[in-house]
Amino acid sequence: MESHNKTLSEIIIGPEVQTQSEEILNALSHGLGLLICIPAVFFLLSLARMRGSKWHFLSCSIYGISLMTMYFCSTIYHSAGIFSNINPRYRDILKDLDHCAIFLLIAGTYTPLTLINLVYNNLPSFVGIIQTTFHLKNKNDQKKKDNSTTTTNNNNNDDGVVLKKNTPNVVKVGWIMFIVVWMMCVLGVGSKLILGAAGIPEFISNGFYLTMGWVSIIGIKDLIQHLPKKSIKLLVFGGLTYTSGVAFLVWETAPFNHAIWHLFVSAGTFFHYFCILESLVPSINIKKDLVEDNHSHNIQNNNNNNSTTTTTTTTTTTTKTVIRNRVPTNNNNIVNNNNNNKGTNHHPYYRDLHLISNNHSSVILEHFEYAEKHIKLDYFGSGRRRAFIVKYMNTLYKMFSTLHRDF
Repeated sequence: MESHNKTLSEIIIGPEVQTQSEEILNALSHGLGLLICIPAVFFLLSLARMRGSKWHFLSCSIYGISLMTMYFCSTIYHSAGIFSNINPRYRDILKDLDHCAIFLLIAGTYTPLTLINLVYNNLPSFVGIIQTTFHLKNKNDQKKKDNSTTTTNNNNNDDGVVLKKNTPNVVKVGWIMFIVVWMMCVLGVGSKLILGAAGIPEFISNGFYLTMGWVSIIGIKDLIQHLPKKSIKLLVFGGLTYTSGVAFLVWETAPFNHAIWHLFVSAGTFFHYFCILESLVPSINIKKDLVEDNHSHNIQNNNNNNSTTTTTTTTTTTTKTVIRNRVPTNNNNIVNNNNNNKGTNHHPYYRDLHLISNNHSSVILEHFEYAEKHIKLDYFGSGRRRAFIVKYMNTLYKMFSTLHRDF
């Protein structure tokens, strides 16, 4: 009878055996992670909804849901291990769901990075192409009428659409990474549901997790070119954190090895959350700047057609437009333009994708400033909720920057 009760108080997770005290720490570690990530996901989705496009909100929603699902399934599964009277069949189902949630998190993390930074940012804007085509046509007609204005011709060489030569390849790589990671997710989830977690050897499961997590190698060159520098660091550090934690996952004889693995997972999700938050503002501002610049570009072009005496002066001040590939602007112009854009939902300071303030990410800090000043009260429900979310995210970021001062 004693041996029977002992086996009921021990929950098998892969090849290692977890005692009841270990399961308590396992449940608490990811239960706390779930409580921490809920307001953070809410903050991310709020910004994506109010400042971005449908691409931003949908991609961040997939990521946020996958993140909370992983923490929830893990907490429920390990909580079930605390009680010895839980039916083993139900416990096995919870274990399968826990393993499936890992696949969902990996795919969900890649979703905003691929769909927003590689695909959306490099898709030519239909409206922008039409507007710029008319602008180029008018500009060419004007050149034919006035061949003596060589200064004007030289200054106009940079006008119009500025697209990187490898833009089609970047979009292609983004879609390939997105499709590959989600196909691996479907394969992994399907195998866990059909065969069960116990029916697949642990080394195969862990190897598949690691392979899926490092899918970014496929498009590492494009990610480096199209993600902010800090996002690249955060993405790599997050991957290394997950990979390092696997050593404790497979270390069967180490006490509380699974709880330590959970801590590595929490740290990895911490890195990747701020990686996505870091990447969000430049992408959003590219979209909004494109619309405004095209509008101002057309106004300037109409003024050029109506006044031939000021052609040289107007064309030399024409704004360079970029279709979802923002060219960094001069800092003096940024400061001057900020006074004229106080009523907009974005800050021109962040047109440069790699703008850094002291040792902290100015992009993330700008998120907090925007949320504090511009997010509508009715969306958060009350001013107290808004104040709580902003203070909470500031505290979370301070903790994060303290742990890793480079960010």
